[in-house]
Amino acid sequence: MKGTSAAALVLCALMIPAEAAAQAVAPLAPVADPDGLLPPAAKARIGAAASEFRAETGQWMAVVVGLRLPAIQPGNTPGGVGLVLAAARDDDSLRLVLVDPAWRAAAPEEWADLVANRTETRFRGEDFAERVALGAELLARILPDKLAFMTRPPSKLGEGSYTFARYAMKAIELFVWVIILYTAYRTVRENRLRDTDRDAFSNELRRLREQENRW
Repeated sequence: MKGTSAAALVLCALMIPAEAAAQAVAPLAPVADPDGLLPPAAKARIGAAASEFRAETGQWMAVVVGLRLPAIQPGNTPGGVGLVLAAARDDDSLRLVLVDPAWRAAAPEEWADLVANRTETRFRGEDFAERVALGAELLARILPDKLAFMTRPPSKLGEGSYTFARYAMKAIELFVWVIILYTAYRTVRENRLRDTDRDAFSNELRRLREQENRW
């Protein structure tokens, strides 16, 4: 309960007034560390990664750490937080929680858990503070593009585009059948030299045919 309450307090610090946002005043670093597990340098790196993430997505990436994996509920986070990265020191676990409704709706099932597991595995050999900082920096680099791709607007092709695509597929199918039929025909009825073929190429074919095959 202590860890959850502290996390909520720190996350609430991200809710800055509109006037402050308009003046580009940076809020507190979005890190909840009630047990004091992270040194100032690690918190600074996480804050920089969260700012980079926000610049790319318009949403904050908050990081919550504890001795055990904190319980994070998307509905308990304030506005402006798009996702939460939770880390546990004692069991080396990471958990990624998508908060933004659009991201949650677009992401495939188990996608957030898969990203968290791969991130944890990649930095497993590092100490706890370094592992969390590296994980936050990596996610700040790779997630904006992935989230943008998942939430991209659906393609709006005109009826003419679909008509062209259908005709193109039929043309490709017909071409493939021509190749298949021609190959079958040439397999059954191979080219034969005629007696009247006396050009240099035909004479060379005759000479090669008369030679004994040696393997």
